[in-house]
Parts: sequence; C-alpha cells; structure tokens
Amino acid sequence: MSFLSINALILLLRFLLVVEEIPIIVVNYNGIELLKKYLDSVLQTQYPSKVVVVDNGSKDGSVEYLKKIRS
Repeated sequence: MSFLSINALILLLRFLLVVEEIPIIVVNYNGIELLKKYLDSVLQTQYPSKVVVVDNGSKDGSVEYLKKIRS
C-alpha cells in the first residue's frame, strides 16, 4: 500500500465518522441493467445514504424502473 492510499483511507474514515449521510450520485443513459445491479448493491449497504439518479433521456425503461422502486 502506498503512502497516498493510506492517506486516502484515513480521509475516508474521518469522513465516515463525521458525515451522517453519504451522498451517492448516479448518472444514467440507457443503462437499466447496470442501474438495477448498482442500486440493489447500494440499497443493501449499512451506511445511511441519499441516492440521486440523473437520467439523460433514457429510452430503455430506466425512468419507469426508478419511479417503480421509489414508491
């Protein structure tokens, strides 16, 4: 492990101890299958998070899927 990665790990740990909610921003364009896998993984974590998905006009059902799981 390099010096830089140890410093990055220390900063991450400090951040996790201070922050109450981890912001997660996902940018999507016609990636419904990856979006499903990613959101499933994020929703299974133990950390409190706020997920924001930015969709760039997908035509593969991504928006409908997001509306469905939001309810």
